[in-house]
Amino acid sequence: MKIATATKDYIFSVGGNVLKKFEKNHSYVMSELLMKDIMATAGTMLFGMIRDLDSKTYKKYNGESLDGKTITIWRTGGMGDLCFITPYLKKIKEIYPTSKIIFGCGAQYAEVMCDHKYIDEFHNLPMDTEIMSRSDFHLMFEGIIEANSEATKKNAYDLFGEYFCIQLEDHEKVPNLTVVEDSLKYFQELEKKYIKDPQPIKIGIHLKTSSKIRNVPIFIWTKLINEMFEMWPNVCIYLLGSHEDADVGNKISYGEKAVGKVLPFFALTRNFRDSIAAISEMNLIIGGDSSGLHTAAAFGKPMVGLFGAFQSKLRLATYQNAIGMDSKIRCSPCFLHGNEPCDNSDLEGESYCMKIFDTQDIISEVGTLLCINEKIDLNLLPAKSVMMALSFYKEKNKEKQTNEA
Repeated sequence: MKIATATKDYIFSVGGNVLKKFEKNHSYVMSELLMKDIMATAGTMLFGMIRDLDSKTYKKYNGESLDGKTITIWRTGGMGDLCFITPYLKKIKEIYPTSKIIFGCGAQYAEVMCDHKYIDEFHNLPMDTEIMSRSDFHLMFEGIIEANSEATKKNAYDLFGEYFCIQLEDHEKVPNLTVVEDSLKYFQELEKKYIKDPQPIKIGIHLKTSSKIRNVPIFIWTKLINEMFEMWPNVCIYLLGSHEDADVGNKISYGEKAVGKVLPFFALTRNFRDSIAAISEMNLIIGGDSSGLHTAAAFGKPMVGLFGAFQSKLRLATYQNAIGMDSKIRCSPCFLHGNEPCDNSDLEGESYCMKIFDTQDIISEVGTLLCINEKIDLNLLPAKSVMMALSFYKEKNKEKQTNEA
């Protein structure tokens, strides 16, 4: 990590969206990669003195009491990483109610985190060292997954817990997110416009991940969606993501049974708050290794996750009603990160590990979850799902009889 001092006032923006306002003579903490990205746009003269982050500036939190103390926490990266952090923010406030939490993340997720229930003060990254000087302790999470060999063995929540010096029970290892009323109303208005089924089974498809390596190919989404329409008459599909996912969402083709049963929410969402609201309304979510699954977990939604580069247990192990499907290919899991295709990808840059999922196997898992959550009957299940669903019902009845006794 670097500390860079701005030589002038400068508004750093991308696509008209202000990401950071730099002030002359103020210094900021950022990764070397982020610094280079900013200078590529603003010019190499934006930052004067550049030095390594030192212990005088960064006072790492090591489990000390936070009663009456201030801690500054930040993380660049995707929304999934922020989801892993949120239960620990809640726990800090439970243990140390007089503590103050200052939080920073990328501007693209500011609308979600800026008024989070357990955050007292929010800032877009890079973090101003003046803000850090007002804190008793600091915690940053750069490289916690990308540059950590333990990330190949431990659940993501446990990795973050070690940095926080806090142990959570498994049932606490779920994201802490809230639905904004305006976003919920917006979603419901769109749903009335696009979905004509009066009693839809709402299945959300989270189209893309933050890494090309982990993306599910378009042909699998197309085949899966049309097969679900054939299998279950009341299923409606909600395509989730952002405007940047149009390269996938707009290329999915449908049969005649899709009329009035598809909501292209990726093209209509205004921000991530809208996505959270949409996911909170789903009966089930299907996605790759992405923030869509973690957002679903915040609201106890059933999910089926498709995993290749990472093992599903490292992400979904603490979630209820979560089924992780791991790719069965020699090079998986590879634990690769980044936006460049892996070496074992096709000419389109799609990972082979994400191309070999059998859509009927996915439907079998989806059917099991829909059945045990009482959205479809046993007689509408694929043959593979019936035994799993019956096994669940037997366990559920045992628990009921025990509780009644």
